[in-house]
Parts: sequence; C-alpha cells; structure tokens
Amino acid sequence: MQNDKTDELVEHSDTDNVDKIRDILFGNQMRDFDHKFKQLQNDINKELLELKDDSKMRLNSLESFVKSEFESLNKRLESEQKLRVSELEETSDKLEKRVKLLEGKLFEHEKQTHDKTRELRQLLLEQSNDILEKISQQQHADKEQLNRVKEQLNSEKVDRSVLSNLLTELALQVSGSDFPNQELNKT
Repeated sequence: MQNDKTDELVEHSDTDNVDKIRDILFGNQMRDFDHKFKQLQNDINKELLELKDDSKMRLNSLESFVKSEFESLNKRLESEQKLRVSELEETSDKLEKRVKLLEGKLFEHEKQTHDKTRELRQLLLEQSNDILEKISQQQHADKEQLNRVKEQLNSEKVDRSVLSNLLTELALQVSGSDFPNQELNKT
C-alpha cells in the first residue's frame, strides 16, 4: 500500500513538473488558447441554447399549428357528419313519405280494381241472366210455335184424308160404282 502511495506521489509530482514546464514554455499562448477555447465553447453553448430555444419554439409553434389543424379538421368532420346525418334523415323521411303515398295509391288502385271487378262480375251475371232468360223465352216461343205448326200439320193432314175420302166417294157416286166405297169402308 505504501508503494501505491509513493507511486501516486511520484506521478503527481511528475505531472506538476510537466505542467510547470509547459507553463513556462507555452504559458501565454496556452492561456490565450484556453481563453479562446472557453470563449468558443461559451459561444457554441450560447448558440446551442439559442438553437435549442428556437427549435423548441418552432416545435411548439408546429405542435400548436398541427393541433389547431386537427381541431379544425375534427370540427369540419363533425359538421360534415352532422350534415350527412341530417341529409340522410331528410332523405329517409322523404322516402318514407313516398312509400306511404305509394302504399296509399296502391291500396286505392287495389280497391278500384276490386270494385271494378265486382261491377264487371255483377254486369256479367246480369247479362248472363238476361241472355238465359231470352234463351228460355225463345225456347218457349219456339216450342209453342213448333206445337202450333205440329197441330196445324196434324189438322191439315186430317183434312187431307177426309178430303181424299170425300173426293173418292164423290168420284164413285159420279161414276156409279160401289166397289171403291166398300174398300173405303174397310179401311
């Protein structure tokens, strides 16, 4: 340990000696150099501080600009969204009104169609009944006419046979023969 202390003392005394020699040889220049170096270091530190402050100020300015732009964009986005929602609700209301109007028109059209169909069916039924009545009347009239014609034909036929017998008897009486009269009586 003592050796370590002595080594340290020797080293310390050596550095002190070297410093003294340097100071004697380069003393004024070194002090000038140290002074300039310290001045330069102070200037650099001062410039760095100014640069740091300027950067900080610019960064703060940029940060507030970005924040204001984000807020502005956010406000515009919110107003745009509100506008879209309002337009969507308005369009939805209009569409709902139109759907109700169309449903009303469709219901009215269906009602009219139903009424017209019912009227047409009623008219068709009435016309069918009229036609059937006319057909029935025509059949009845035709039947009556046919019966009249039949009776007339039957009556005419009888009249012809009577006439025929009458003429035959007359011919026999005119000719004076009894032969055909006997034949007539047989029939």
